[in-house]
Amino acid sequence: MQCGRVPVVPYGTPGTAELADRIEPYLAGREAWLLANHGAVTVGVTLDAAWIRMESLEHAARILFTARALGRVNELPPGAAARLAEQRNA
Repeated sequence: MQCGRVPVVPYGTPGTAELADRIEPYLAGREAWLLANHGAVTVGVTLDAAWIRMESLEHAARILFTARALGRVNELPPGAAARLAEQRNA
């Protein structure tokens, strides 16, 4: 996925400092967030990059939803995700 790990940010009232305070601890090193009771947010160097990241996040969510509906999610063994990321960045 283009987003890496995506944290779920606790609920904060829209348009308030409360929401900003809730998301602030999750900003560093992230490019996507799920805001509880709000939805997803992604960023990118360009609008297209942010949009592609959002499409990737939504696609991954559909896959996880379907996998859970069918029974379970099979996670990669420890270290496998890091190796895949290294391969992608090579």
